[in-house]
Amino acid sequence: MKSPRVIWMGLVNGSQILISLQKEIETPLEKIGFQSEDRPFHPHLTLGRVKSSRGKDDLVGRMEKHKEGEFGDFQVERVILFKSDLKPSGPIYTPLKEMKLGGR
Repeated sequence: MKSPRVIWMGLVNGSQILISLQKEIETPLEKIGFQSEDRPFHPHLTLGRVKSSRGKDDLVGRMEKHKEGEFGDFQVERVILFKSDLKPSGPIYTPLKEMKLGGR
């Protein structure tokens, strides 16, 4: 919270399903040469990235105020695998694969 670079929201319900999905994806990728992540996976939604320290104190104050808050729920109907290229001008996200969930 001292110098946030990424603003994210953790998931509570359904997080075990996402952890299982991550492991199911990571294992075959290791077999074809991708290195597994050293850090444990924590299901989350990235809300934004912080580019400068301007307004940092206000941002941190708001994050502290809402850090235990609930922001509703939603049903996931598809998963999109993105390639993320971080550039000085901002991230570039390229969709690689889309998978529909729930048999639709």
